[in-house]
Amino acid sequence: MSPLQYHSLVLKLLLILATNSLSCGAVQSGNSSSSLNDPRPTGPLMKQGQFGGQNGQSVSGSALIFNNGPPNYIARLEGISTPNETGLQVWVMPLSGNALLIAPLHGFSGNQNYNFSTSTPTFTSVCIQSTQKNSFYGCAQLF
Repeated sequence: MSPLQYHSLVLKLLLILATNSLSCGAVQSGNSSSSLNDPRPTGPLMKQGQFGGQNGQSVSGSALIFNNGPPNYIARLEGISTPNETGLQVWVMPLSGNALLIAPLHGFSGNQNYNFSTSTPTFTSVCIQSTQKNSFYGCAQLF
């Protein structure tokens, strides 16, 4: 199994776990701005990475995680470009624990901020998931 296939399998398993946790109320999400050109947060930048497409889809741009005072964080999608379809969601993958469903994607392009809270501040990636096709369209591995 190639590293890309392994990463895709792990993300699918995390999606299943997060979906099950969502029905139990274990996944937290916050309110986010509806603007497609949100200002860059002023808090400390924790991690960032570049999106790459998956499952035959094209997703580009950057994902950044800002510390907004624990347990509050901001996931920023900068210069994001995704397929134009309904049902896309933003997920943050922690090093351990359940994946965090942050919010529905605000738009298919631009700069977007998503506020969320978690007690697990070790993030590995930010992903865009399609609810229509039940697959990830793209992920940004965070460094």
